[in-house]
Amino acid sequence: LFAGVPLHFFFDLTLLTFFPAPMFAGWIGARRSQKVLAVQQRVYLASQAIAHAPTPQAIVNAIGEHLATANVHQIGLWEILLQGAGGRPTAVSLLAAWTAKQDDTWQPGLQLTADTTGSLDRLAPDKSLQIKAMELSAAEKQSWETLGARSALLIPLVTPTGSWVGLLTVTSPASGGLSRSSEQDFVTIAAQVALVLDNLRLVAQAKETAVLRERQRLAREIHDTLAQGFTSIVMHLEAAEQALPTDQETTERHLDQARTTARDSLAQARRVVDDLRPELLESTPFDQAINRVVEQWAAHSGVAAEFRVTGEIQPLHPQVEVTLLRSSQEALANIRKHAQANTACVTLSYLGDTVILDVEDDGVGLAQQKTAPDGLTSGGFGLVAMQERVTQLGGELFVESEPGEG
Repeated sequence: LFAGVPLHFFFDLTLLTFFPAPMFAGWIGARRSQKVLAVQQRVYLASQAIAHAPTPQAIVNAIGEHLATANVHQIGLWEILLQGAGGRPTAVSLLAAWTAKQDDTWQPGLQLTADTTGSLDRLAPDKSLQIKAMELSAAEKQSWETLGARSALLIPLVTPTGSWVGLLTVTSPASGGLSRSSEQDFVTIAAQVALVLDNLRLVAQAKETAVLRERQRLAREIHDTLAQGFTSIVMHLEAAEQALPTDQETTERHLDQARTTARDSLAQARRVVDDLRPELLESTPFDQAINRVVEQWAAHSGVAAEFRVTGEIQPLHPQVEVTLLRSSQEALANIRKHAQANTACVTLSYLGDTVILDVEDDGVGLAQQKTAPDGLTSGGFGLVAMQERVTQLGGELFVESEPGEG
């Protein structure tokens, strides 16, 4: 140190080998690691966005925003219209599309068929297919180039159970196609897309079923109340018209009956409207909402009714609350129409992880009727509707009655 550093120290090839070389290798490794982490982060962000996507358009937007590279211009999500051997799609329709630039040709409803797009016949459920327009037949080449694509990646969307739920396409105006790493990213995310798309389809079917059942319930309610009331009003008015002008007393009696029936029908219509409003549960605790239903029913029917709660009140799933509320309304409506009861009692019981709703009356009871396979007496739309609602949530419906015993 005190004698000074020899000059040959700075020109030693050993130092030039063992100091810069590891540093350069470390820099290369760091750069490659950064690229890998960046790709993994993009896939992760796309996965998170897809998991919360409420629509097919949100799915393709998530894929395009996070995974689309510079040479990717369109990403399409297709539903299957027709299927051939092994479930392979022979006709698909565009559900949603992401485009790097505004492209009017990629609109929902766009269709591809195996006749013009022969690549559909080459799809396999467990393998993606990358195509180049220059290698295709003239008809299919024109079909893809019309969409602004000279190369495309076709990824079947298949659930773990083997069901085809759609097709994911990634297209580019470049003729060289996608890189192997980019293709792998899209294939990786496609498995999740298949599950989310299948789930969206099931949710849509459930909503359609729920809407249909509610329409059927309203149809039965209107038929059993408003339609019958209007028929009665018409009959009384026609009878009053025939009694005019000779029998004033009969005329007034029929008019009074028509007036009373009209008022009852108006009350029924208001109850039907009230059934459609979610505010009853949104603005009121569940037990208080049931109590309000009982009080309103007693006021309209003239039958004394009591509401009781037993056990410690527990929070319930909203669908359970709606089901119990609708069931109480239907059961009370049946009491008014058929039971000829003087009193009724509704009891809501909380027993740990179980909730029980009892609706009782002291009316004439149910006559001995033919019993349906589900244990319910046949011929009642209301009981069938309650059975369907309760069964969907894993509950049970029991009807206990003897003639003359309510």
